[in-house]
Amino acid sequence: MNFAYENFDKSTIAAIATPVGNGSVAIIRISGPKALGILKIIFSNPKIETHRATYGKIHDGLIVLDHVLVLYFKAPKSFTGQDVVEIHCHGGHFLQQRILDLVLQKGAKMAKPGEFSYRAYLNDKMDLVQAEAIQQLIFSKSEAARKVSEQQLTGFLSKKIKNFQKQLIDIYALLEAWVDFPEEDLEFRSFKNVIEELEEIKNEMTGLLNTFDEGQKLFSGIQLALLGPPNAGKSSLLNLLLKKERAIVSEIPGTTRDFLQEECVLFGYPIQLIDTAGMRASKDALENLGIDKSKSIAKTVDLNVVVLDISQKLEHSFLSFLNTLDPKKTCIVWNKCDLTDCIPMDLAFPSVMISCKTKANIEGLLEALKPHFALPDKEEVFLTNRRHFEALKHAKESLRAVIRGLQQKVSAEFVCFDVKKALEFLSEIIGQNIQKELLDSIFSQFCLGK
Repeated sequence: MNFAYENFDKSTIAAIATPVGNGSVAIIRISGPKALGILKIIFSNPKIETHRATYGKIHDGLIVLDHVLVLYFKAPKSFTGQDVVEIHCHGGHFLQQRILDLVLQKGAKMAKPGEFSYRAYLNDKMDLVQAEAIQQLIFSKSEAARKVSEQQLTGFLSKKIKNFQKQLIDIYALLEAWVDFPEEDLEFRSFKNVIEELEEIKNEMTGLLNTFDEGQKLFSGIQLALLGPPNAGKSSLLNLLLKKERAIVSEIPGTTRDFLQEECVLFGYPIQLIDTAGMRASKDALENLGIDKSKSIAKTVDLNVVVLDISQKLEHSFLSFLNTLDPKKTCIVWNKCDLTDCIPMDLAFPSVMISCKTKANIEGLLEALKPHFALPDKEEVFLTNRRHFEALKHAKESLRAVIRGLQQKVSAEFVCFDVKKALEFLSEIIGQNIQKELLDSIFSQFCLGK
């Protein structure tokens, strides 16, 4: 999508900022130099003050379309940095579209997806990381995702990147001085000190890069597989975690022959719950396909919850399968503890006893799972965007080249080139000196009206 950002300060855009469809209230957003002028043509109340709600009627000539509340934000104290008007009307689909059409007739043009945020970015109301955080916040499915998005919107990640920039600019200036005055006895830091500073920056970058996998899970979700023999209670546990009857529960073994996948939220994380086919020795070709699929799923998920019937012996083939699982991402759940006083078999995994039928010790199960869902600390900075991850990874690689060059006594002039490359990658993250095509691609993924 091509944004005409060369003339963004001269044009006025408008769009419906609320979800499409009928609702109690809808918002038509207008931004640009004509925003207030357009409002005055179609609004009955002439007493419009900035940052105050004003009641009146929207009219098309002599026809009153609706009774509305209007908010006016005078530039530059607005979301976009331009004059911004918001018309809060009743939320009928036809009505909101009728008012938008009227605004467009009076001189505004239809906004493209993300164009309001694009203008905010171009007017330095936010950097690119903060703009992308808005989109993340809108699509957050959990408290953890909301928390990290809000941190990035507030500027936590941007501050970290700008600190890297500041440190590297200082080092770049020092290296440039060595290039310009090689014969002078300048009281600068030694090569050794510079290398130590660069190593420290590189290690900080590594720490930030290491948060990416966890950061992505905050949005894509953690995959949790329910595994175990037939009739152990996997589907019952799925229903308990979902707090609804999603899976068929039957005393007949092998009811689940394919996997079921559902979403829920646990401990602030979006979870993809996967109820798998029961595992046992079988001559049924169709059942074996489901068992093979269960084993395949177990290898790829983030957490395996193995549900076992405490009153039943485990088949040798299933014990062999258990030995293939990673203890760090596996939890054994001994179900049906209400039916017997049996002591569970000692397995090399964390375990907990429950009853899906009576819901006994479900809280204990949740406590056992909780360590796998640690919410980010308030001050912890996470990478959640692959674009940020790739740019920071390239910046770190450039720093590695700088350190290697200094250690090998390469000319400072050549070392400066790699420092400059690292700075360019960092600038790309927060939207400094970034290609227009990339900006267009990023903002075109935003919601219409945002």
